[in-house]
Amino acid sequence: MWGLIRFRRARVLSLGCVLALTLLAGCAVPLGPGYLISRETVTVHYQPGAPRLYYSVRADVRNDGNSTLSLLRIRAPRPLAALPPKPPATRAPSTAGPVDLGPRGELKWLSVPLNPPLGPLRPRGSVVIPFGYIVATSGNAVLLEPQNWFPAFLPPTGLFARGELRAPKTELDIFVPRGYAALATGRFRGVRSGPSADQSEYRYELDGQDFLPLLLVGRYSVRDLRSGGSEVAFWTRAPLSKSCAGAWAAHLASRAAFYRSAFGRIAKHRRPIPLIELPPETASWIREASDGFGSVPGGVWFSVAPADLCGEPERFFPAADRALAATWFGWDVKPEPGAQAMLGGGAPRYAAWMAEEAEKGPTGRAREIEAWIQEYDRLGRKAPPLAPSRLDAHASATQWQMAGIQSALCLIALEDRFGRQAVRGALAHLVGTLGGESAGLDELRSALEQLTGQDLYAFFHQWLGRPRIPSAFRGRYASAAGKAAHRGNDMGSSGRLK
Repeated sequence: MWGLIRFRRARVLSLGCVLALTLLAGCAVPLGPGYLISRETVTVHYQPGAPRLYYSVRADVRNDGNSTLSLLRIRAPRPLAALPPKPPATRAPSTAGPVDLGPRGELKWLSVPLNPPLGPLRPRGSVVIPFGYIVATSGNAVLLEPQNWFPAFLPPTGLFARGELRAPKTELDIFVPRGYAALATGRFRGVRSGPSADQSEYRYELDGQDFLPLLLVGRYSVRDLRSGGSEVAFWTRAPLSKSCAGAWAAHLASRAAFYRSAFGRIAKHRRPIPLIELPPETASWIREASDGFGSVPGGVWFSVAPADLCGEPERFFPAADRALAATWFGWDVKPEPGAQAMLGGGAPRYAAWMAEEAEKGPTGRAREIEAWIQEYDRLGRKAPPLAPSRLDAHASATQWQMAGIQSALCLIALEDRFGRQAVRGALAHLVGTLGGESAGLDELRSALEQLTGQDLYAFFHQWLGRPRIPSAFRGRYASAAGKAAHRGNDMGSSGRLK
């Protein structure tokens, strides 16, 4: 198998370091501090109408290094504020102290002291670490993406330090009032009565192959439908009609089958595809999306009215297709800085377009590309365009959307030049090689260069290193009216091109 060239920072080691590493290469004990998380349990308590969502994590930790392990670092989700843990039923050797992050705090990590510390090598015991957070909620539902609620263990600091960031098994126990339902990534293990008569406990189980868990809690009607070898789970406030649910189940199952055949099966366990209604009063910190649809790991959420969803499903299929494709490009292959517009926006749009062409044929290809150019121009009247590779946290949602369209058109330009198999093969190689890891533009360009035998640095710079769609491509697809409108947008008060 041909290799994918990855561009990483290289560290120069002195000759002494090289000799030391050579001598210690066969040593079974890792240098410096280290640890393993053998098991963890996450317990969530949801209270509707209250401005908080309490949960705690209990982790079994084993010292796996040759020095004393006195604390752990945990990445703190952004919108959370940490609280002292509830008193455990039994005496626990470790406690996370209170840390105030504010309503939208951005503390990168929390320090969890181990008391007593774990000694090196022996004894190799396990410890239980209780801690908790609150998150402001409103209304009667909450939807949180993994990075906005699920804490992740970080490696210890120090030379040659290492740590396992995920437990091989994670249990989720979500306690909700009767009449509420809870959804998380992972294998559903059932629902049972909680400790009080007015509570239910939803249980999920994850392993290292699963996505980190989303969290959805609210009053939902839950219905599963199987179609085309896939199962679709409908999470809606009221049941959808049989015909509507059947149409959506068939469509999403068909698209998931296409993405698997085109780009490969993601290295995750097969789960039902969730289609989640997001009520207006839902408390959430979710990714910006357009046309009323967005992505969660393995599925899709929507905020359009159910009457519209069922009345004109074909109108919303393209937006749902892009959201579902983000499972492959955005969740499975995680975009590095500078590649979010391409892998998180352009690749899903291109994948959805490929699926539609496979179903309906390429007869409307030029019209669809022209429609994207016109959409880009309409958005350009709201905000100035930015180079897709140079977007940052200060860019607006409109600018992100424009960069996603420009990135998708870049893939179409590559297809025009080298053929669909080259573009499809490069995207599939990213999924097959870097699934579960991060990737940047260098990885995509390297895969394309391997397949085409061409140096594409100048091409990528022209398309992704600069704002605006290249004029040569626009001239090939834009209508005369579209070209005139574009010239008007690019003219300054003096009548000269900007």
